[in-house]
Amino acid sequence: MGAIINKKLPHNEVQEVWNLPPSSRRIIGFIPEGGSWKNIPDEKLSERFLKIRQNPKKYRAPNFYRRFARNEIMGTVTARTSSPENSGILHPLEDRRYSVREVARFQSFPDSFKFLGNNVSAKYKMIGNAVPPSLAQVIAKAIKDQFFC
Repeated sequence: MGAIINKKLPHNEVQEVWNLPPSSRRIIGFIPEGGSWKNIPDEKLSERFLKIRQNPKKYRAPNFYRRFARNEIMGTVTARTSSPENSGILHPLEDRRYSVREVARFQSFPDSFKFLGNNVSAKYKMIGNAVPPSLAQVIAKAIKDQFFC
């Protein structure tokens, strides 16, 4: 994962990042690399999160606001990537979501692939709904090998 976040953007590409809401920006600074919402002090949590923290079994011990460490394997990129509460989309070193290009790289899209549209959130969703190109290539080869063996 570290190789992806340390890689420079393609020439002339602007980093597209979906900004976090103010409520998230206030608390994510308390989450260390490799941590989650469980690292946030009680006094900084909303009532909703305090309820969940006090009764994790009732809420199936959720792991909101996950910030994977650079040496960890990235979690699954989903169409719900837009929600930092429900996914590991927080950058390990910066208090922000991953950029569109970073998420695309996790899914094995080449840097030459362009995501069309003006809506950054739609781009995150497109990537999350996509079959990773490297996986598609392996499946296509396996099918081809069955027909032409």
